[in-house]
Amino acid sequence: MGRPALTDAAKLAKGTFDPRYSEEARAERSGQTVVAFPTLQEIPECRFPLEPGGIGQQTYDRLIRTLHEQGRLTMLTHMKVEILAAGMEDLRNKMASGMRVPAGLPSRLMTSIAELERESVDRAFNGSSVKGQENKFLSNGFAARRR
Repeated sequence: MGRPALTDAAKLAKGTFDPRYSEEARAERSGQTVVAFPTLQEIPECRFPLEPGGIGQQTYDRLIRTLHEQGRLTMLTHMKVEILAAGMEDLRNKMASGMRVPAGLPSRLMTSIAELERESVDRAFNGSSVKGQENKFLSNGFAARRR
């Protein structure tokens, strides 16, 4: 790995400063300034036609507000919440009208809930594994799973 890099001020004093290898250029190359999944600053409208005041709209509002407050509202989580809210409303409408509920609808809703749970809707991410033990590989970027 070599010795630690000199600061830009030390390179200027020494006369070896090159802007291509400055601290700012190193930070850009290392990905420190890149955000993998940028969060949404505003709460977007639901793209599905949900009944105002219905269970779908209530579910959408509650989950979107929770994700936004936690700083975890991305386009991906927004789409998952929309699908869950539309599915909840569809299930409620079918049950209220006495229609037969398709067998796959409840399982699709449970899958959507599980995906949102993985996104940590109701608990903060703390870097520990599912069993609650500390992930010893967290600082290296490796998963702590056993195969």
